[in-house]
Amino acid sequence: MESPHRYSFGDVVVDTATLQILKAGVPVPVEPKSFRVLLYLIEHRARVVPKEELMGAVWKDSFVTDNALTRAIAQLRKALGDHVKDARYIETVPTVGYRFIAGMATPPPAPPGNHLRWVALGLILAVAAGLALFWRAGHTRQPRNLSVYQLTTSGGLDLTPTFSPDGSSIAYSSDRSGRFELYVRPVNTSGRDVAITSDGGQNVQPAWSPDGASIAYTSVGKRGIFVAPALGGFPKRLTSFGSQPTWSRDGRFVAFRSSGVYSLATADYLPTTLSTIWVVPAGGGEPRQVTQPGSPAGRHSSPTWSPDGQWLAFIVYETLGTSHLWMVSADGATLRQIPRAERESYLQALWSPDGDWIYFSGFRASEGFGVWRIPAVPKLSDAEPIINSQVVAAIPRDIALSADGRRLAYNTASASSNIWDLPVSPKTGLATGPAKPLTSDTSLRNTHAVFSPDGSRIAYYVRRAGTGGDIFVMNADGSQPVAVTSDREPDFMPSWTPDGQSVVYASARFPDAQFRMVSLGDGKEQTLLKTEGKPGSPKLSPDGQEVLYHMFQKGILNLWIADIATGAARQLTFDNESMGYGCWSPDGRHIAFEIARGEDTHLALLPREGGEPVQLTHEPGHAWPFSFSPGGSRIAFAAFRDGVWNLWWYSLATKEQKPVTNYTSLRTFVRYPSWSPQGDRMIFEFAETKGNVFYTDLAE
Repeated sequence: MESPHRYSFGDVVVDTATLQILKAGVPVPVEPKSFRVLLYLIEHRARVVPKEELMGAVWKDSFVTDNALTRAIAQLRKALGDHVKDARYIETVPTVGYRFIAGMATPPPAPPGNHLRWVALGLILAVAAGLALFWRAGHTRQPRNLSVYQLTTSGGLDLTPTFSPDGSSIAYSSDRSGRFELYVRPVNTSGRDVAITSDGGQNVQPAWSPDGASIAYTSVGKRGIFVAPALGGFPKRLTSFGSQPTWSRDGRFVAFRSSGVYSLATADYLPTTLSTIWVVPAGGGEPRQVTQPGSPAGRHSSPTWSPDGQWLAFIVYETLGTSHLWMVSADGATLRQIPRAERESYLQALWSPDGDWIYFSGFRASEGFGVWRIPAVPKLSDAEPIINSQVVAAIPRDIALSADGRRLAYNTASASSNIWDLPVSPKTGLATGPAKPLTSDTSLRNTHAVFSPDGSRIAYYVRRAGTGGDIFVMNADGSQPVAVTSDREPDFMPSWTPDGQSVVYASARFPDAQFRMVSLGDGKEQTLLKTEGKPGSPKLSPDGQEVLYHMFQKGILNLWIADIATGAARQLTFDNESMGYGCWSPDGRHIAFEIARGEDTHLALLPREGGEPVQLTHEPGHAWPFSFSPGGSRIAFAAFRDGVWNLWWYSLATKEQKPVTNYTSLRTFVRYPSWSPQGDRMIFEFAETKGNVFYTDLAE
């Protein structure tokens, strides 16, 4: 016999009101999905329930394999004391499905009336309190109260953890030897690390195979993806390009993005190069492209497999700071966008083992950096916070889940970014002494530094925690820094007016895109120019009449020039990959800029009037220009060569290139070299990142 809310068979009672299973009067814990499987079988006990029907009823709109159902049945059998070979409750019908075979009994007598009402009231209050707690927790958006354990303690940078299939060990990358190599460390013991690679190849982004035998990884120095034995041994090349390898759950394929690694010191937002998602057989073979350029618009990154291997979730970087989550079927035929919360940026995505969730590390305007999870089913749903930078006192970045979904590993990233000053010879353009810092604070970024026309002052952009960033001005020796803008929205990329009395900058404080100007004499601000679209990297022309900028259209950068007096804008380049981040020659006749070709970026030159660009550099890596020497004969740029960022210059007269700095670490970077008007100094952003690997038990 059954009541509306209770089913009884043998010594088991299934209470649908409290969502409990009682065996001999003792509650038996099972997962909610397992409870729903049992309830569905009981409600349809007159027939065999096909697997497809059962999975559709319990996991509707989720992407899971038969393994999820098999696991739920196994959990129920263990809880009920049932056995597959001698079934008393749940019978397996091979190749078809399952049937509930136990006969229903009369349920235990109900308590006396008054007591029953008090019990019912207590249950109602308990459920109401639970709902209130859930509602309040959801709306106060507090991260879980989790215990965090530190796995590594090096003074450098340890990053990109990955769990062994049994969860007992974590593989990660570290630069403790001076170059990034792969190591394995036990999780619950103080065992010693085992080195997996030692070839100096700047090896990062390990991914443990589901069978535990192999570790795939990215080699920055050798380029491409390799696979090494998990216990150490000779690695084999899997691809000659790409990064971010991730295994399908059956171990047959490795997905990756086509773009390589361009920095470990910053979050791996992709530069202007195109990037798409690819799949390669794990045993070797021809890589297959899954997503196409421009579909969706932007650069595709961070692939992660659904448990059944039918889908790949990935991140799309549309513009710098604007990203979206998408899913693509493994054959590339179907695309689905996962709704994005307002002002939410993604660093890495990870599909949970049960297929129900997508975890991501990133940034939310209301909460800062952290780790969240959202339902894998494409629907608008607020993200549930897991950890944030306030909890761990650093930015949580690369994330990994254990195979059972009970543990989360991540690495922190703590960066110092400041403006540095390098003395150079006006004749040779080479360094004449060591670089020294002009700023030494703890802001997130001190960057975009430019000299005033007379070289006496420096304008630069400062981004601090809790603000979008402001424009500062300091003396050329680094003294007396003063904020000249103040707003929660970003004001960035300053340029000087020809008279040196005002600073022009890009501002995001208004709904429409604006270039604004602040007078250093009285502090008054005014709008200089309004443009449509999403312009970036503005540079005022040497004569102060025009603004050079780039704009993203369908994820591709191209250069534009706008006349300040009339507001008229004209497009300079019409590239199908990317051309952006331009800078003026001192006479205003030419523009140097960054051109993307394949997974590399190069230096290029273009007349102010437009025309056919000339590519100046062709080396593998990246070349990002920012300024000319005072006479216009050389272009200063930051270059990623041989796995390291350094300052370089290119001679327009001789076509030779020379490094100006000699940094050797992949966890440092240099950006935005600005030549002084006298030609004797070069200021730039120098940043260094440190961090360690941590893990937490999500089951707490």
